[in-house]
Amino acid sequence: MFYVLLSSLFISSTYSSYCPSCSLSCGTCSQPEPCIWSTWSWGPCTTTCGEGIQQGTRSLIRGGTSCPVSSVSTRWCSAPPCPINCIWGEWMSGPCSVSCGVGRRVRTRDRIRIADYGGTDCIGESVQLNEVCSLELCPVDCEWSSWTWSGCSTTCGPGERLGTRNVLRERQGEGKDCLGDRTSREDCSQKECCSWGSWSEWSQLSDVLVLSRDGLGDEEVGVERRISGQVGGSHCTQTRNEEC
Repeated sequence: MFYVLLSSLFISSTYSSYCPSCSLSCGTCSQPEPCIWSTWSWGPCTTTCGEGIQQGTRSLIRGGTSCPVSSVSTRWCSAPPCPINCIWGEWMSGPCSVSCGVGRRVRTRDRIRIADYGGTDCIGESVQLNEVCSLELCPVDCEWSSWTWSGCSTTCGPGERLGTRNVLRERQGEGKDCLGDRTSREDCSQKECCSWGSWSEWSQLSDVLVLSRDGLGDEEVGVERRISGQVGGSHCTQTRNEEC
């Protein structure tokens, strides 16, 4: 009796593994036909380098409606590494060589990615030595030219002359302005002016022949007087004559 019960349990368990809906009262049940698929057929990778996706298909060779319906699948695929091009970073500038005005400075840059797998190398230098840098203007003071003076307004005695000057260099930055005027006047003194003295007494000139109305010649005597400039120095020793 025990043997019959154990056998019944074994048969029920075996049928249930093939036919889950089967029970002890079924007696017998048929096992589902196993699903037989073909092997996966994989298409090309979606990329020629690096990682991509591959699509695969398979066919159902034998099996019923209980077989999985999925006949398409995807998977990651890996192609040879893609070329990696070199990439420069941003320029970094050093301090200017001067504290004002125009100077020079060095600037540098680094490679943030190195070329690999046949990629293009970075073109150009990593250091530039002569970048122009411009700061605020250096303080430069304004500068006048020398005075240029005109001639004296008189030929003798006291007078006046005019002086002019120009700005040679304008003020820059915090430099000082040019102070004063562009023109100026100053006194000038020429040689002392001559002054005439008094007339001398009349003196006799050389004889002069004067023709009268009747054509006869009469001798007449002319007279002259002189005035000399003696005031004002040796340059005033001149004489002026007056005749009558």
